[in-house]
Amino acid sequence: NLYVANQGGTLSVVDTATNEVTSTIQVGGDPVAVTVSPTGATAYVANYATSVVAVINTATNTVVANIPVGTNPDGVALTPNGATLYVANRTSNTLSVVSTATNTVTATVPAGAAPTGLAVSPDGSTLYVADTGAAAVTVVATAGNKVLGTVPLGGEPDGVAMAANGTTEIGRASCRERV
Repeated sequence: NLYVANQGGTLSVVDTATNEVTSTIQVGGDPVAVTVSPTGATAYVANYATSVVAVINTATNTVVANIPVGTNPDGVALTPNGATLYVANRTSNTLSVVSTATNTVTATVPAGAAPTGLAVSPDGSTLYVADTGAAAVTVVATAGNKVLGTVPLGGEPDGVAMAANGTTEIGRASCRERV
């Protein structure tokens, strides 16, 4: 299945074999980012307007928890083992570190200015954060959640992705403006 965050408070579930919407789930205020656990059993949806992450049981397509995070969450990423969820909190300039076993925030990490997109390295050791307001990528060691430094960029990054080999970071320019 494909999970699509829709402005207006819903998450669409699309059957990729038929390209049909099979379910629409009410998830809260202004969902902007979604990620799915490695097992496919759980989806996590960042709700920008309500500053929570909705936890979705994908077998029943229901919200099973709402995790309060920093202000205006705008990006989510999971470690490869699915044990830790990282949330980019755009307005509070932080990352929320969430235990997926308990659906609780275990740490809050400073993340530059207006963090948005996130990418975790394939080995789970490093988190890359697109900091729109700083025109940089912040690099975080996931062990201890320590900021290692920043990579200055020529533009305002909104998202990041990492190549499967773990050696190439890819950024994209911002394509939306948040007020």
